[in-house]
Amino acid sequence: MARERYLRGVSEEELRPDPKPPLEPQTPRSWLENFWYHHKAGVIVAAVGLIALVFVIAQIITRERPDYRIVLTTENPLMPEQVTYFENYLATYGTDVNGDGEVIVQIAALNLGGTVYTQQDANAQALQAHLITGDVLLYLYEPQYGERLTAVGRDGAHCFLEPLSLTASGVSEDGLCWNWKDDARHKEDLLLKEFPEELCFGVRSPKSDDEKSAAQFDQCVALVEAFAQDKPTAK
Repeated sequence: MARERYLRGVSEEELRPDPKPPLEPQTPRSWLENFWYHHKAGVIVAAVGLIALVFVIAQIITRERPDYRIVLTTENPLMPEQVTYFENYLATYGTDVNGDGEVIVQIAALNLGGTVYTQQDANAQALQAHLITGDVLLYLYEPQYGERLTAVGRDGAHCFLEPLSLTASGVSEDGLCWNWKDDARHKEDLLLKEFPEELCFGVRSPKSDDEKSAAQFDQCVALVEAFAQDKPTAK
């Protein structure tokens, strides 16, 4: 009754809903605009992810493969350009191990001194990780850090370095390293002067029953011998 009272005088045609206008066919532009309006957040996230993936793949494909990987442990930090110079300097005593036409030396410079204790801790952990995993066999270090590589426990399991079959001034009594302290090159070269006065070269034992690690060991020993005897090998 109430409905009829309120609708009194209203025709049936006025009560009918307006018919929906016919849908116009979507153009490619309108479809894209509609898609972008509803899905732009997802598109942006996917695009960023794709760009990151392409960048990572490009880095993997184009990055240089080092012939020698070295851990350099010092008290004070070294500038990146000093490390790069030393990498290139050492490369003249190496050989093209991977056959890509050039000799590349890669140095991980880990300073354990200074006042930035968080950096010291991170570098100390990185050094320990390299020693445990055996992924790097060639170590350059100041003498005060030698115990980390040469200290021997009762079971003889804590000496990481192998004796060098090297006859040159600067070889330690136990034969585990060669110290460049008496070598004139680092005293005369302007950039090498910035390196520690004493720097020991030692080669870690290869992984047992691992032919690749054994070959890497021989290559590292050859590099140390060539450098200690000042016999450049790279052309």
